[in-house]
Amino acid sequence: MPEQLNPTSQGTAAFTVPSEKGTVELRGVGKGYGEEWERQEVIADLTLKIAPGVLTAVVGPSGCGKSTLVNLIAGFERPDRGEIVLNGKAVTGPSHDRMVVFQET
Repeated sequence: MPEQLNPTSQGTAAFTVPSEKGTVELRGVGKGYGEEWERQEVIADLTLKIAPGVLTAVVGPSGCGKSTLVNLIAGFERPDRGEIVLNGKAVTGPSHDRMVVFQET
């Protein structure tokens, strides 16, 4: 079910997220790039649980792994270690049940 914009009696709007949205879990996730001798670890041993309906922001400097994290959760990339679970199911690749939007300024 998509998010909904609900008008209130005062003429303003309230953004609501349906409660049936699932949990996002990252368990010991690691991801790096490059050959063994030049390998750069971007994400190391990340464990995180995001409850249904919780708005979460990933903030950090350029090159710290923000886009890599989003790509892993979306299933566009596979972690080198650990697992990602969405709605109780392992993320093994892209799926029609989730969307990602990137913005450039």
